[in-house]
Amino acid sequence: MGVVASLIQSELIDLACEETDQALFFAHQAAKLQDLGYVADSFGQALAEREAEFPTGLALEHVTVAIPHTYVEHVKRPFIAFYRLVEPIMPFIQMGTDDVVVYPRYIMILGIKEAKAQVDLLAELMALLSQEDLVAKLEAAQSPEAIVDLLSH
Repeated sequence: MGVVASLIQSELIDLACEETDQALFFAHQAAKLQDLGYVADSFGQALAEREAEFPTGLALEHVTVAIPHTYVEHVKRPFIAFYRLVEPIMPFIQMGTDDVVVYPRYIMILGIKEAKAQVDLLAELMALLSQEDLVAKLEAAQSPEAIVDLLSH
């Protein structure tokens, strides 16, 4: 079982996310994650601050995603929260740039408890999201359980 399979939870999947404002999205999702016991109350602000300093938007060959995450001290339990946006109109800055704007179809908030696990997790996610057939299946998925199944293999 890969790192993604061990972290993806159906209770943290939203296949019809209507958020369009990044700050509100981070605040709303951090509150939900805190209510479920995944993160500390500092997570939302830390997530927004890290995204501003180290952008996580990625325009891959078959899909545009954002993979926001923050430092381990803000995470109580490791997780991946997956959001499919109804309309990809929420702007993120492309990773490695200061001003290239991308509009992700998917946002995956990562809760990482071990800093060294971040590299492996990001590499696994990039490998998965580079598969055209998998991206098509993610797009067609009708349930959180289907997303868990797709990302766990």
